[in-house]
Amino acid sequence: MRENIEHEGIITNIRNSAVDVQIVQYSACSNCHAQSACTMSDKKEKMVEIPCNNDMDFKIGDKVLIIGNSSIGPQAILIAFLYPFILLFCTLFIIYSVTSDEVLSGILSLATLIPYYIILYFLKSKLKKKFEFSIKKT
Repeated sequence: MRENIEHEGIITNIRNSAVDVQIVQYSACSNCHAQSACTMSDKKEKMVEIPCNNDMDFKIGDKVLIIGNSSIGPQAILIAFLYPFILLFCTLFIIYSVTSDEVLSGILSLATLIPYYIILYFLKSKLKKKFEFSIKKT
């Protein structure tokens, strides 16, 4: 049985094939009763673009529920954090073992992240299909 990730949001923009939904993401401590006295509480507003059909009856300002498969979370973490981390440190150790120059190794290992993120940019359309959300009215 698949579990879903759900977030409530408000439609802010409607285009032919997609809607923009604004969601508010709260940190774990933002629901605490002592949040007004604590500086750790945090909330962020994010925009999510969700493909939809023209036959869906949405209006700007409608409250909606964004639904995504929970299996996309670990995949996103791998692509965004683990793979670049592995690339960075493997490059760092390889270049340092060859050159024994710490500064050069650090700069070149950081520079390897540039092509990684350029490749991700060009694969953006494939990733959007893989990490797709659905939407329904609340």
